[in-house]
Amino acid sequence: MLIVYCDNEPLYLNAFSDEFSDVFEEDELLLYTSADCIFNDISNNIFPDIVLMDIDLGDIRNGIDYAEEFLKLSPNTKIIYVTAYIDRFIHELFLKSSNFPGFLAKPVKREYLLTMLEKVRKQIRENHPKMVAVSFQNIISKVDEKDILYVESDRHLIKIVTEDKTYVSYEKLSDFKQKLSASFALSHKSFIVNMDKIKSLNSAEIILENDAAIPVSRSKFRECKELYLDYLKRDLLSK
Repeated sequence: MLIVYCDNEPLYLNAFSDEFSDVFEEDELLLYTSADCIFNDISNNIFPDIVLMDIDLGDIRNGIDYAEEFLKLSPNTKIIYVTAYIDRFIHELFLKSSNFPGFLAKPVKREYLLTMLEKVRKQIRENHPKMVAVSFQNIISKVDEKDILYVESDRHLIKIVTEDKTYVSYEKLSDFKQKLSASFALSHKSFIVNMDKIKSLNSAEIILENDAAIPVSRSKFRECKELYLDYLKRDLLSK
């Protein structure tokens, strides 16, 4: 995703980027010290998915005022306000009309940042499904990733299994995983599982909602378990 953080303090932006570089490693994070940069992007047909907007920009207008303006041009952008002065802006936050899923208090805490981003990503996925291209024998199909139950490597091809259909593609499992979001975990060298479809997990297998049993390798169990627990935590907190 394209994520923009706008704050008039460059030292704070750089410190934020350094501290949370791992959080945004799969995204494009742009750091701006002026809201005008966001307007310039939008005028060039570059529409951010998420904007982290500092409210107090040291300007006559604050971040809420600017957000209202560029949301007229980019209505699907999600705004996460960031401020050290919640008491000062709390009423304005909820009275102004903007695409506003929540706010973060400075200094930003990792747990709250992860939870807020997961909440917003989930909203974006629900409103704009992520389609994955699958190619086989000169036929290209589009698959909504939320419909995928699991992906299995089978010799020189992979099987992408959904509730209704199984797609086949000549592709490496590792390459296909790069197309998928953080909702997918590698449970075995030959299997990728959609964590949103898991009913239960143990050291030997994963049972999916359709009762399919997916193997869990000994080497992958701990990592898979931790990923799933983190996913459940973020999912519950974002509701």
